[in-house]
Amino acid sequence: MVIKFRLKRYKAPQTLWFWSVLAFLLNFFSAMPAKAAIVECGNFRDASGTPIPCNFCDLFVTGKNIVNFLWWDVAFPLAILLLVVAAFFFLISGGNPNLHTRAKSIATAAIMGLLITFGSWLVIGTIINFFANSSVQPWPWNKPDCVLSAAPPSCSSFGGVCVPSGQCQSGYGIAIPSGGFGDCNTTTNVCCQAGYVIPPSSPVCGNAIVETGEQCDRGNASNGSCPSSCSTSCTLNTCYACSGSSCVVTSGGQFGDSGCNNTCSQTLAVSCSGSPASINIGQSATWTASPSGGAGSYTYSWSGTDGLSGSSSTVSKTYTTAGTKSASVTVTSGTQTLTRSCTNTVNVDYPPISGSCAPSPPTINISGSTTWSATPSGGTGTYTYTWSGTDGLSGNTQSINKSYTTGGTKSAQVTITSGSQTATITCSTLRVVSPPPSLTASCSVSPTSILVGETATWSSVSSGGTGSYTYFWSGTDGLTSSSQSATKTYTTAGTKSASVTVTSGSQTVTVSCSSTLAVNLPPLNVSCSVAPNPVNTSQPAIWAANATGGTGTYTYSWSGTDGLSGTTQSVSKTYATAGSKTATVLVTSGSLTQSVSCGPLQVNLFNNAPIAAAQVSKDGLNYSNSISVTTGVPTNIWFSASGSSDPDGWTSVGGVSNGGKCQWNSDLNQGAPTFETTINNPASSSACNISLGSLTFNDAPGTYTYQVLQITDNTGAISNIATVQVFVLCGSGQFFGEYFNDQVYSGDGSSASHFVGTPAQTQCESIINHNWFTNSPFSGIVNSDYFSVRWTGNFIFNAGTYRFFASSDDGVRIFVDGNQIINGWLDQAFGNYSFDTTLSAGTHEVKVAYYEHTVNAHITVNWAQR
Repeated sequence: MVIKFRLKRYKAPQTLWFWSVLAFLLNFFSAMPAKAAIVECGNFRDASGTPIPCNFCDLFVTGKNIVNFLWWDVAFPLAILLLVVAAFFFLISGGNPNLHTRAKSIATAAIMGLLITFGSWLVIGTIINFFANSSVQPWPWNKPDCVLSAAPPSCSSFGGVCVPSGQCQSGYGIAIPSGGFGDCNTTTNVCCQAGYVIPPSSPVCGNAIVETGEQCDRGNASNGSCPSSCSTSCTLNTCYACSGSSCVVTSGGQFGDSGCNNTCSQTLAVSCSGSPASINIGQSATWTASPSGGAGSYTYSWSGTDGLSGSSSTVSKTYTTAGTKSASVTVTSGTQTLTRSCTNTVNVDYPPISGSCAPSPPTINISGSTTWSATPSGGTGTYTYTWSGTDGLSGNTQSINKSYTTGGTKSAQVTITSGSQTATITCSTLRVVSPPPSLTASCSVSPTSILVGETATWSSVSSGGTGSYTYFWSGTDGLTSSSQSATKTYTTAGTKSASVTVTSGSQTVTVSCSSTLAVNLPPLNVSCSVAPNPVNTSQPAIWAANATGGTGTYTYSWSGTDGLSGTTQSVSKTYATAGSKTATVLVTSGSLTQSVSCGPLQVNLFNNAPIAAAQVSKDGLNYSNSISVTTGVPTNIWFSASGSSDPDGWTSVGGVSNGGKCQWNSDLNQGAPTFETTINNPASSSACNISLGSLTFNDAPGTYTYQVLQITDNTGAISNIATVQVFVLCGSGQFFGEYFNDQVYSGDGSSASHFVGTPAQTQCESIINHNWFTNSPFSGIVNSDYFSVRWTGNFIFNAGTYRFFASSDDGVRIFVDGNQIINGWLDQAFGNYSFDTTLSAGTHEVKVAYYEHTVNAHITVNWAQR
């Protein structure tokens, strides 16, 4: 089918409305077959679970929903947009008739679309009102809805109408049976078709419960199916009844009977009982409450004999007193509270009396006695006793004593009474026997004589008694044992004794051993030795004694050659003379003494080589290990050996003065030394001093070491070769500069090791005025940091006072003729110093020491006469 609207000016809105309605119709009719289930109408299904097909009312309700969508969600927004566009064209038309016409056309289309959509909405609403359920009209004019789409079979005889189970009257609930049948009414025997119920005129349910949103009564067809039209075949045979707050299935309920409200409530009933009905003290009874009715939930409060209490349905109580015990419980359920005493009481009795009895000891000799004792339990805890037994045993206390004069097995019984209970107990039997023979014992020791540290055994012999024995030993030096024999190792000398206590049955005897033990000290043995052997004079020798036996503790007394003496196990002696030496040691241990001789020790004469020490001087008065000379300038030289020595004594038998000599390298040969000057038998080391006279050093400036002195003693022992140093300086009026690379051991330059080893560079310098900044004095040879310089020179001064100046970065020191006059030995930047000193006319030695730590390096030294 083709429908075509021939509207010349308003075709767009009408076409939109037409195609929307057409799309809905196609979707609706495609869902008409119920099995398709594309659109479910209402909230119910048929007995097989298939959605019930839609009808004309459903058609128009759906159409109304579509128009609502077009009206509110499409038409209004689209119309507003079109009106905005139309206003825009009006604003920009500027008298342009085309733009003006276009704006008018757009605004007219928007308004006509709104009118057409609104008219469609009113038409569909009117149709829906035609099919609507008149019982719930009038509708709000703008919110029509569809309630009943088809009338059920007539149910007017009941005074009501069947409604779809999903469309209940306000205030009523519906229960749909699982089989899909509708509810039945027994008064009229009317059965609505499947999916419908007859709402009652008031919320009553016979013997059933009405819960929120649910009607409990439901009808089941007696023939298994409910016909599609009303008939008389349906009967009510099942309904729900109240049980507490729950709904349970019952039979015979009649629709319309009065009974349940929206909440089930039954009369509260309570009973309680105790179990077991009879117990003993210390046992427990359980009290149980059994409520019914009420709201279905309960709280409990117990009270009763002996402080019974609790808050649960059961309460357990352990009773510590006898008597009849009762209980009551208060139960609360909802708004109801009920207190009930329990239907029975619990009888609490004392525990049954029991006990035992026995003699102690269980075996005695004739004429001996025993004690019969009873041990009761149960009852009230308070007891009386009645004794009976063989040989006239009687008494009424818990324990009784009985002596027996005849042998055999004796019996006893005791009757114990506690409260109203009585028990007679038979005791274990007593055995009365004839006494055994008298107990005798003796003991001895073997062997009877030992040495300290050895072992002796004490033994016991017993007879009589019962034939079985126990032993306890005691004796000298803590002897103890519980065996028939006792073994003891003795660590002290003397006479040792022992005794033993023997027990057999009821008899005990203590005897001292017939023999004693003599513990003697072992014989004293002493030996002695000396080491090392031989030794030299001035070397110690150790004399040592070794003692065994005796008491183990020893004292010593030494004597011997060259006044040897001592009181310790070993003594040390250094001999000054050679020869054969002996010693004697007396050892005492307790009462034992022994003296032995030791040696001989061979002592040889020992000789140490002399020690040579040389010094040099330019004036014969002031000596040191070095001097400074000027190259090419004659200088007077003196040598001194006064620092030399002989460890064995310069004047001893083997000393230097008795056949020894001092030898000097007087020509200062720098190769292998030759000793041109010899002084024999010098009385002292200073007797070896000599003068070399005037010498001229033509060597290049530098430091030279000369081997100059060797000493030989009387035994031929030769000393080391002593050396001196000569600093050959530049010519008069010049400094000899020695540049060293330093070893730095800490953070400051003053603690470094300066002037160590051979100079890295030397040179003659007329003045000291250097500013190296951060550079090296000699690149690649001397460090740029961590270096030191020593300048030494001889200068001619007129008599007078001179002021010496120094400016340094870092440390500086100045010496004149060996005397320090300026000391600025620290890390510093341009430290300035000055000092005045008086000099005699002539040549004086000036020495300058300098070190550079880090960064800049600078040194300036000069002087001027005041």
